[in-house]
Amino acid sequence: MSGEKGKLAPWIPSTKEIIVEALRIANVGSGDKLYDLGAGDGRVTIIAAKDFGAKCVAIEIDERLCGVIYSTAKYYGLLDRIEILCRNFLAVNMSDATVVYMYLYKSINELLADKFEKELGIGTRIITIDFPIPGWQPIKIRRLVDRTGLARTIFLYVMGASNPKGLVKHITPVSRDILVRMSISRNIEDKNIASAKDKAEETNMD
Repeated sequence: MSGEKGKLAPWIPSTKEIIVEALRIANVGSGDKLYDLGAGDGRVTIIAAKDFGAKCVAIEIDERLCGVIYSTAKYYGLLDRIEILCRNFLAVNMSDATVVYMYLYKSINELLADKFEKELGIGTRIITIDFPIPGWQPIKIRRLVDRTGLARTIFLYVMGASNPKGLVKHITPVSRDILVRMSISRNIEDKNIASAKDKAEETNMD
């Protein structure tokens, strides 16, 4: 969650296990372009690029935090996979996103809903932490406790199946399930290939 003076919400960092579980639930992989709204220090972006192979766009209005994201991405050699936009995410076109990640207040999620309806394509996955998108139907809800002892809720939405103004009005339950399965499973092959490559590299290092 991100925001201080001039921002829409305060940045509250998520623990790594929550981020990893959220990305896992959405089946993020090398075929994805992930937009992180209110990226903070970029931990979601770094994990998505480094551990899941996704291309990422970190959107953060705080110039100091943008600098932190850049330094961390450079340290891990991820500058070719991470784009940093130091601006208000409401002013950013997200039409090429396949995944959107956000930890924002419910009121801001509601504000973003119309933007998503206009810009995001069918099958795009939206991850929200703790706060749902009002009026939208989540595909998955995962509740867990992080290492600090705080209860967290992960919501996963899919455009065309979750949004009330979208395809959901004109889609049969069977077709809706097919859309969700296609969206969630789109990166399985890429992830299996990447996993095999990682294992080969680990073997070479031994």
